[in-house]
Amino acid sequence: MKITIKSVSNFIKNNLKIFGIAAIALVLFCAVGYFVKHFGTSRRSFQFAQVGSEKIEREVRYISNKNGMSALEGYISELLLGPQIHRARPLFTLGTSLEFCIEKDEKLFVGLSEEAIFQESDSVEVYEGIELLKKNIMENFNKYKEIEIFINGISIETKN
Repeated sequence: MKITIKSVSNFIKNNLKIFGIAAIALVLFCAVGYFVKHFGTSRRSFQFAQVGSEKIEREVRYISNKNGMSALEGYISELLLGPQIHRARPLFTLGTSLEFCIEKDEKLFVGLSEEAIFQESDSVEVYEGIELLKKNIMENFNKYKEIEIFINGISIETKN
């Protein structure tokens, strides 16, 4: 049997309902797959300093809202792990962890471990890391008017 444009056209016309149902089923399958994959997560953006320049690299990650942490604590902990892209620098020395996160009215108190003080060659300068931490939190959780950062229990003042 020779395949021609006319024979393909006739085949499509004769089976239009089947093609329509298949297309709808494919769209529904993709939508369900997307929701199943991202169920129980929240989409968050992350900003890190670019290696060798003043530019900011942006990442998007889906953060799980599990492990007994609030969405904010989970986000900050994920941010402290550093970037997933190679051309970006971590905010603080690797190993820095979240010690506490306290909300009072519209003010947020964030405590970091003492590793945040130490400067490694691949991380940004400590005060720049603090500013980027605040910027990331404000962008993703905009209900806070003020953020105070503590390192090893000591409040750290920044320029801004």
